[in-house]
Amino acid sequence: MHEIECLSLPDYWLGMEAYTIKKTLDREDLALQAWMNQSVQATKGSDKHPQPAFKNFKEFYDVSELEDSIRGKYAPEHVTQH
Repeated sequence: MHEIECLSLPDYWLGMEAYTIKKTLDREDLALQAWMNQSVQATKGSDKHPQPAFKNFKEFYDVSELEDSIRGKYAPEHVTQH
């Protein structure tokens, strides 16, 4: 409590802004999870014969492809694993 009392008003508002942004990002993570839950349940084909839209998890979310993309941005000499 003492630390809060010693904060200047601009520092307090900066902390509040950071906290609010973090909460917004947390809600974005929840929304993304809900969207992925819906996507992974998606089907293709007819109503009588539905089939999963994705055959496996890697087809749905290929983490190695995403990591290669990220590493390529920060280290242009990175060789992709595909």
